[in-house]
Amino acid sequence: LVAPAVTVTDRSTLQVVGRLSVDGGPTGGGSLAVKGSSRLTVAPKPADASSYVFNVDTVEVSDGSVLEVTGGGALSVLGRVADRGSVTVGDADVGLDDRYGRSGGGVSVLAAGQLVVDRFALVLVNKRGVIKAPADSGGDGDEKCSSLSCPAYVYGPGAADVGRSSNSSDGASSGAIPCQSGNGSPFSLQLCHCVDVVVGEGGIIAAKAMHMYSIETVTVSNAAAISADGTGCRAGDGLGKGVSFLGGAGGGGGYGGPGGGGFTPPSTNSTGAGTIAAGGGAYGSSDAPCAAAAVGSGGGDGAGAGFGGSGGGVVVLGTRLKPLGKLVVLDGGEVSANGGTGGDTAPSNGGTGGDTALSNGGTGSDTAPSLLKAPTGVPASVPATAVVRGGGGGGGSGGTVVIFTRALSVDPGGRIAADGGSGGWSGGGGGGGGLLV
Repeated sequence: LVAPAVTVTDRSTLQVVGRLSVDGGPTGGGSLAVKGSSRLTVAPKPADASSYVFNVDTVEVSDGSVLEVTGGGALSVLGRVADRGSVTVGDADVGLDDRYGRSGGGVSVLAAGQLVVDRFALVLVNKRGVIKAPADSGGDGDEKCSSLSCPAYVYGPGAADVGRSSNSSDGASSGAIPCQSGNGSPFSLQLCHCVDVVVGEGGIIAAKAMHMYSIETVTVSNAAAISADGTGCRAGDGLGKGVSFLGGAGGGGGYGGPGGGGFTPPSTNSTGAGTIAAGGGAYGSSDAPCAAAAVGSGGGDGAGAGFGGSGGGVVVLGTRLKPLGKLVVLDGGEVSANGGTGGDTAPSNGGTGGDTALSNGGTGSDTAPSLLKAPTGVPASVPATAVVRGGGGGGGSGGTVVIFTRALSVDPGGRIAADGGSGGWSGGGGGGGGLLV
């Protein structure tokens, strides 16, 4: 499509099979708007096909609409210069039902398997707005899921091998180019060359692995998030995976710190000491998180519905040579790569925090045979026998948050974290904390 203005509106649906190319024209003043509960969806063919929106001044996805490239397809949304134009997702004039806007419906989404937004003065995520990559959520089940590592440009010349072991598996990431999609980049979401990135109240930017490059100011407002929570390795996967025990409780995933062991007490007619499913071990580099294996590991599965939590993903803001001008996290805002909760939330053996600040281990239950009574944190109305039966999944470990910035402002109530997920009901081990620098 070559046109100065492309609009999909009034509950319309435009579906493309293959690739999409929207050219705003040679002056670079074009616009693309998807609004009025409409959908513009690309089903890539081949599965990793790249689509482009370029030469545009404004992109708007609002009123509960969706602009999405499904599966592993890539989408690059490109302006002309970094001090002009805007990308807006969500609505500024609706009531806020909850942090993700789900309870009232009408969520506006910009999503792709790999998403690059480059060269705009403003990227604004308003209420009920979501920018995410990949388009489908959840952790990664690849057996090498935790081996994702940042390209050399993140740490700069001479730092390419900092924290990277001689046998680390980082594929082509060391030769990747900033703000380019494709197999060379480990990042599923990249926001580049912008003056301001603003996550307004109720907005969210989410990815398995995201990078913000050459950005002047990033602001995270109340009830807003920049998140890689639970987007790392799935249950039972990763270098620090928790041990699964389908006869009881699973162990927590490890990364920056080891995961807590899952405890299954003996049956009421047994004199045994119970069973412990080991938590996963620690790995990664506290000197240069993301230079080596950077994704959090999943907790082990427990019995029944005691599924393990996924590990946290990766958030990188700035680079050593191109730091953010300023990061502002307001009261109620969050920048995080937390591990997922195992099973139903209940206290379990806590995992250990990582080597760096704000990477806390997940919550855990009382240990050893004392679990035959209701553990700390279990409501008094829950009988002790309910704790003995079944088993909780282990919490996923926290992931990686790396921030390069010339100025940092975090309000009381604002948060930057890579916490391990809580273990599940009835003894699941808490996930170990991630790494944060």
